[in-house]
Amino acid sequence: MQRPWNMRGNNCLGAMGLCLGVLINLHACRQYIPDYDGTYVANSADVQADRTTMNDILSSFKQAEAALKRRDIDGIMKLYSDSYKHQSFDKVALRAVWVKLFEEHHDFSTTHVFTQVRVEAQTAQIRCTGSLWAVSNATNERVNLDSWFGEVHYMVPENGAWHIRGNAWEVRSEKQPQFARPPHPFF
Repeated sequence: MQRPWNMRGNNCLGAMGLCLGVLINLHACRQYIPDYDGTYVANSADVQADRTTMNDILSSFKQAEAALKRRDIDGIMKLYSDSYKHQSFDKVALRAVWVKLFEEHHDFSTTHVFTQVRVEAQTAQIRCTGSLWAVSNATNERVNLDSWFGEVHYMVPENGAWHIRGNAWEVRSEKQPQFARPPHPFF
């Protein structure tokens, strides 16, 4: 039996990718827009990793998502490498940002859609599109805290798990001006 959300034989991730694109384009709207809330590998993803490594990478993201739901700052920080660096953010500075987000928001959700995973030696490059949403304590409105399209997360294995070490934004070409891509310190 074919489910109604299947598109030409693909599973629901094809439809989700389309919907996620619409959500990112509409993120400036002030009305509530639902989030798919989870980590997914797109049907058309270019995956160059063995199954065990892929499952371990997905597990790291899913554990961070569960920590986000519990508002567990220590659990979220486990996603980041001890050597994490993104622009002026290191792991300590990023922790302070998450603490402030937890003080000012509730009912968090996040979506990650992986379109490319390349694991070489002890580094993984994950091309990801997604978003981070929450409800503002000040306005009680659902707000988009962060969204990204085609961002590359660099991950490394440490202490038996994969951790984000940084993002591709740090390595932009000289032709790409500073304002071309916003900073993305979160997931």
